[in-house]
Amino acid sequence: MSMGKNWKSTTDVCWILCAGQWKWSANIRTFDWRILMSEIQWKIETGHRGTDDPAVAADAWLLQLLREKTNWTERKTEPFSFGICDQNCWIAAASGTYLFETCYLDLIATDPGCRGKGLATALLRHLEQECLKRGVRRIFLSTQDFQAPGFYEKQGFECCGQMTDVPFAGTTRFFFMKTLSE
Repeated sequence: MSMGKNWKSTTDVCWILCAGQWKWSANIRTFDWRILMSEIQWKIETGHRGTDDPAVAADAWLLQLLREKTNWTERKTEPFSFGICDQNCWIAAASGTYLFETCYLDLIATDPGCRGKGLATALLRHLEQECLKRGVRRIFLSTQDFQAPGFYEKQGFECCGQMTDVPFAGTTRFFFMKTLSE
């Protein structure tokens, strides 16, 4: 939902939680959100379906919504980490998460003294092969302008977005995606 200076919604329809009940609003294009926000009663649940852990309860609820929308019956997620050692010292490594049919590459690094030798490229090739074995067809990552956006472009990744001043002023975060084929 996008709200401008006048706090008017640009959305045609939405669900609203008021007084503990979900209400459907068919046309709220001119609805004043300040009025709505004063009427909403917020409540954070601390337990659900036999658990006192809010994170577990929230995760179960979110997974149920996922099932209803996608027919996935379980969360298909697996973290990974691998790297290259030289004489028992790490010189390059990568880590991330396989999530359903997408791989999220969180970190990849090469020891400064070992850069330019193709180690990061070797790690990406290994990751691509692991993805294909698991039926994962997309790799997604983000990097900063002061890191290596050009490296990812050389590896066949396409920039699919960017945000300026993230995570702090004066920097740009780039988002990259690569679709794999056998």
